[in-house]
Amino acid sequence: PEESSDVQNRRPYKKGPLLKAPAALATFELEPDTWYMVNPGSVGQPRDGDPTAAWALYDDAARLVTYRRTPYDIAKAQRKIEAAGLPPVLALRLGRGE
Repeated sequence: PEESSDVQNRRPYKKGPLLKAPAALATFELEPDTWYMVNPGSVGQPRDGDPTAAWALYDDAARLVTYRRTPYDIAKAQRKIEAAGLPPVLALRLGRGE
């Protein structure tokens, strides 16, 4: 990994990998002195075929990132999108997760 330095603390660190949302729920342990970019996906406009909300939980004491999915009232969200006059395709995507 590329070496860099923490601008605030002037401490060296490694750049770790990009952690994208996996197909299944997963937990990753992060290495110390390594910076990661964590991308859990989209809470409101998923593109992976799963319409539930995608998010990640970071436990800084344990240095763990856990990916989660949460069901929500998609029909209600679709109605709000339509009521706001947004393009109908945005509402349709929610139900399909794409």
